[in-house]
Amino acid sequence: MTLDIVCAIDNSLYYQMLCKGLIKSLLKNSCQNKFNIHVLKDCKNHYPLDDLKNKISFHKVKPLNIICGCVKSKTTFAKLEIPNIKQFKNLERILYLDVDTFCLSDITSLEKFKFEKIAMVNPGGSLYLKEFLQRVFHKKIKPLTYFYRGKKHLIADKDQKYSNAGVMLINPKIWYMKRISDQIKRIILTHCQYMYTSDEMAINLFFKGMVDQLPEEYNTMSFSKVKNPKIIHFNTKKPILGSSLYFFHNWLSLFDKNDKKVLLKLEAMRGKSDKSRIIKIKSDAYHEFLKS
Repeated sequence: MTLDIVCAIDNSLYYQMLCKGLIKSLLKNSCQNKFNIHVLKDCKNHYPLDDLKNKISFHKVKPLNIICGCVKSKTTFAKLEIPNIKQFKNLERILYLDVDTFCLSDITSLEKFKFEKIAMVNPGGSLYLKEFLQRVFHKKIKPLTYFYRGKKHLIADKDQKYSNAGVMLINPKIWYMKRISDQIKRIILTHCQYMYTSDEMAINLFFKGMVDQLPEEYNTMSFSKVKNPKIIHFNTKKPILGSSLYFFHNWLSLFDKNDKKVLLKLEAMRGKSDKSRIIKIKSDAYHEFLKS
């Protein structure tokens, strides 16, 4: 059996380069006949990824057209479209990865990890929603309700564990049958102002008490105390945007000289402009950067 792995991009050159790093790390560290790579695209062009076309399946998606919380891209909602893609509807397992992750070793063992609807990492093994909101956003949890198919649902009425959605195992078949994505979207659209971490918070609220816990080695963040990580997540400090490429040697080594040239040109802009300008540079600039 093979593991289907999914990530998502928009037309940002920067995020497409991150995606390329993720894909290259998968190809380097895992047996290629044990997984399929799928890229959900909310864009027309993906020039940095064109030389990997024979190793990727692309799927055009239209995520929720809304920005909420600390994530300033609507592409974060692309993951909610996974169960609606015909090729995925009958699958019982898909591994979703944010593009700001990369693999250090073989992760195809996740093909055998037991879970029901969703599996994520709870950072530190003891992170709770109340403490997280107070520490990061200086907010308190409050009960929220939403309506779906004429029925009223209550969420956030009590404290609960909080997991990171940058690495998720999901069961598309169950999600599709129970219209789970539709319900999560309803939470987002009803309470956008309270979705401080965008779709991640809505996913956590919907799946209260139903999240199977992935080992933290599969979503290792900067503050994690994991000795042998399998997947690194640049959640708080990303290459270029958060710190110099100098501090990301293992990740940078995945790229060839042309891609390194593009990344260095993006880094050269870091001191001349704000981060948002770098993110807004479109995929079309890839070949221009190579020529200059």
